[in-house]
Amino acid sequence: MALNAPVKQSDHVFIGEAKTLQFTITNAAGAVANITGWTLLWSLETAQGGTFTLSKAGVVTDGPNGVCTVTLLAAETSALVGGNYFHHLDRTDVGFEAVLSAGTFALQAR
Repeated sequence: MALNAPVKQSDHVFIGEAKTLQFTITNAAGAVANITGWTLLWSLETAQGGTFTLSKAGVVTDGPNGVCTVTLLAAETSALVGGNYFHHLDRTDVGFEAVLSAGTFALQAR
């Protein structure tokens, strides 16, 4: 089951700004998952099930503690329009594909 992880306006993600998103992955029981060696892909869509706007590899930064990051470059969001999008972080290892985190994503104009 995916963790509901909205990126809200209070998270201050702006168009044309570099930003690092951090995720802590847990298992079904709510305990931190060891994600060492996992392959991750983060995606931004216009809406849930909508058009893909941006996809980025996730980087495992502390595998035993379930921490990974996604770094957005300023140029990657500079052509987008402010508003609400939908994002999700997926595990993409063959045989272990799963949505790990998903939710709305508020992208703000400067």
